[in-house]
This record gives sequence, structure tokens and C-alpha cells, in this order.
Amino acid sequence: MNLAKQKIFVVLSALLILSVSLGGCVKELFITEETTAETTTAVNNTAEESSYEPTCYGYDSLVSDEEREIYRLIGEHIESLTPERFRVKSDVDVIRMNEIVDLYCLDYPEIFWVDSAIKLDFEVSPLGIYYLTLRYTIQGDALAEAQRQLETVVKEITDSFPQDSSLFDKEVAINDYLVENCTYDVESLEIEEGYVKAYEHTAYGALVDKKAVCDGYSKAFSLLCNQAGINSVILFGYTSEEDSPETYEDIALHSWNAVKLDDGEWYQIDTTWNASHEETIPHLGRYLDFNLTSVQSEMRRYLLPLFGDEDISDNPLYSYVGIFNTFIPECTAVQYNYFVRNCVTLEDIDNCTELVKALAESAKNESEYFCFLVDDGLELEDVYNEFINSKAAQIIKSANRTNRHSTKLSSETYLYSDEVNRIILIKLDYV
Repeated sequence: MNLAKQKIFVVLSALLILSVSLGGCVKELFITEETTAETTTAVNNTAEESSYEPTCYGYDSLVSDEEREIYRLIGEHIESLTPERFRVKSDVDVIRMNEIVDLYCLDYPEIFWVDSAIKLDFEVSPLGIYYLTLRYTIQGDALAEAQRQLETVVKEITDSFPQDSSLFDKEVAINDYLVENCTYDVESLEIEEGYVKAYEHTAYGALVDKKAVCDGYSKAFSLLCNQAGINSVILFGYTSEEDSPETYEDIALHSWNAVKLDDGEWYQIDTTWNASHEETIPHLGRYLDFNLTSVQSEMRRYLLPLFGDEDISDNPLYSYVGIFNTFIPECTAVQYNYFVRNCVTLEDIDNCTELVKALAESAKNESEYFCFLVDDGLELEDVYNEFINSKAAQIIKSANRTNRHSTKLSSETYLYSDEVNRIILIKLDYV
């Protein structure tokens, strides 16, 4: 077959429509049946040369050899273009087996052909032998063609990266591609009982159908990162208007990603929300949730527990949601935050010399927005209010003087502040 050689899935509940996928492992992605052992070795060598360390966080969460064998067996049977019944002799109970199947899904974001609501059919003999069958939404030649389509799109995207691109440059390109080419599928939110309408919750939906919901975005991002040699993981959580939500009704499920970049540090990124921000703030909105620290990310969303946490069964949300994370990296670095890398920082409200220079340059380039960071030593709200009252008009006037006879900025403008990134954005209008 054309896509990933090892994969698998189950049902945790109908709520698992948000079916997370985690992309720490590249392992033989997009290797066809005709691929030789020599080709596989070449792929592994390439990963080593780029210092990429593929990791299966779902597999690493398993605690026994028996569980790992179940994981492996299910992975073998996902290669078939049609569902095959197979036997597993195990003392592992049905709930745990379902969780193992789900962990496999988290490790391989390219899987799209297994039913997202009911992934695994099974029977149990009196002797404790499980007869398992994966439930497909598409099979046979149709599946082979769909796999080929996804493989083609992924290759086209990753082949477009310059050979000397840094991991950060590739991440920017992946984020931009999803923002520009995938549409959030609002209609899927109205489906009764949360069943998937098509492929909105898959990488196939995001990259081939060009429409997805948050976990479709996350899986597509993770899949593209895998192919680009970027270590990534899907994070699973929720948003809530409640300070301490206790029931499923109090939250909205969500998924996003974390990536490990050139500095060896982890950062959080939310391509779904970046696409949403872009609709309001063209060109810069797509980076409002780009490479955040854990603290910054927690200002917008909350993480669900790790699989295997001792107190996971005591978490009131877990009993409702039935979903978990397999790896939660600590994100503390800011070097690759988009605005830290690309914006001037205001350190003294009474000294805007560097700000004026940067604004004048933006005006020369006829940029639509100008953005600057506010130093931690200043109160963001105080700076924002001062710019609203008079400071914005003052620096615009100074920038116009700097540019003299070139393009002039209007003093009537719109300002936007974002406390997560500690930035102030100025909408530039020209006269």
C-alpha cells in the first residue's frame, strides 16, 4: 500500500470524534509494497543525518511486553486494504485493548480510513482469545487511490522546502500552508451524536479535501512535520469559560501541537486558531499561536491528563471525555516565537527611536500591519492605552518625517493588543 505501514485504532467513545493523532514517529511513512529493504534503510539514514529522532509516544506509554505485542499486531493488520479478522491471546481487558489501539492512532497521523467513532469490532472466546477486526470507512481500490492522493500532496508540500531550510523555516511553511489551504469545517459541528461526516478529523481531510476541524489540522501538521524531519506531538485538551470545569458540558474539546526546533527546545503551536486569527488580521494573525511557551498557551487552552497518570481515573473530565495525552513537553524557550524573531521590542515608552525606524521601514514596504513587542518591564495595558490616546499618532508622524516624500501613513488607525505574545499591532492606512 502507499501509506504508513504500521497503524491502528479503536473506539474509546463516540466522543472520540476528536480522535487525536500524534506524530513523533516517521517509521516507514509512505512506503509502498514494492519498497525494498535498501530503501527503508536509506530513509532511516536520512533521519539520522538530520538529527531527527523519531519517537512513538503512544508506544512509550505502554507498561508491559504484552501490551506492546498487541500494539504491534494491530499495526501489522492496518496494512491491508480491506479489514482482516485476526486473533489476540491476552489477559488484557477490552477497555485497555481499546486504549492500546487508540495509542497507536496517536503515533500515526496519516491514518484516515478507520471509522473515527467505532474503530474496532471484536469477539472474545471462552478461552480468552480476542477476534479483532478494524472497521474501515473506505477500502480496496478506493482506499489505495485515497492513500496515493494523500501521499502526493504531502510530497508536493515537503518538496517545496528549500534544501537548506531550518526546522523553523519548515514549520513556518507548514503553518502557512494549512492557514492558506484548509478551511475549518463548521458543518461537522452540527452532526448528531458527534459522528464524523467525512474526513474532517483526519490529515486526509485537511490536505486532500482541504477542510477539517481542529484534530484534522493537528494531524496534518504532525504528518507534515514527520516528513520534514521535525519532532512533533499532538496535544489534546479543551477550552472553557469555567475556571474549574467539572463536566463535559463545561468544555469544548481541542487539539493542537508541540514541536522541537533547531535549538533543541519545545514550542506549542495551534494551526487551527492561527487560521481563525488570519481571518481577522491578515498575514500576522496566523502567528498569534505560533511557538508559545507552556505558560503562554495555558492563557488560551488547557491540557487533558497524560495516559497512565495515577490520578487519571479521578479526573472528572476524563470520565466524560475518555481522551488523554501521550507526551506533554515543557515549553519554556522564546527564541523561536514568531514575534520575538521578527518584531522590534519597546523597552522604554519615552524612547521610541527604534520603533519609529521599524515603522518607517514597514511604511516603505506598504505593509498592512506593524507589530511590536512590549518589554516585560512595562505594563502591556498601560502601553496600549497610551498608544490609543496619543502615542500611535506621534510615532506615525515621526515615521512620515523619516520617509519624507515616500508613502505617507494616516494618523487615523486601528490598534490591537495580544496579552499572550505581549504585542501591539497597528493597522496601517495610507494617504
